Amino acid sequence: MLLIKKTIFLCVLGACWVLSITPASADVPQVATDIPPVHSLVSQVMGDLGTPKLIVPPGTSPHGYAMRPSEARALQNADVTFWMGPDLTPWLGRAIKSLTGNAINVALSNSEGLVRHPFRTGATFDSHDHHDHGDHGDEHKEAHKDDHGDHGDEHEGLDPHLWLDPDNARILLGVISSTLAGLDPTHADTYRANAAQAK
Repeated sequence: MLLIKKTIFLCVLGACWVLSITPASADVPQVATDIPPVHSLVSQVMGDLGTPKLIVPPGTSPHGYAMRPSEARALQNADVTFWMGPDLTPWLGRAIKSLTGNAINVALSNSEGLVRHPFRTGATFDSHDHHDHGDHGDEHKEAHKDDHGDHGDEHEGLDPHLWLDPDNARILLGVISSTLAGLDPTHADTYRANAAQAK
């Protein structure tokens, strides 16, 4: 009987030791993102370590979206929220302020080095008269519907779709990986490697 008790004790002790040296999944931050393009960038950086929560579903306009309770909970439970910023989702700043507490909130449009483009209806990054390109603007508008709903000609001035410029997308991947590496140093190399591969 004493031998059985001693064996059980050693097994429990061994299990505790194994658990103590195995990285816990709780070390990976809980992440929320605003729109599908940002969700895609963050997913690439996180890789197999975790899946960010998406607040604004595909095909929905981000400009005046009303969150469902499950999406509000995802925001509330997040350790970090990545969003494009108030130019694209103006209502989300208030929700972040009221729901996220001490979480880190990264407005990606504030990242240093981003190239700002005038708002355009075509798929290129040159300022041009879209009337010279036939239906090209309509094709671009249809492509945006898949990402964040049809908001037609609501934008004026600078284009808030900053991720469409490949150079900007690379900057955003770097900001995302640096933020996650700072929150989760155990997996910092993985975040950086995933970001480098996505670039």
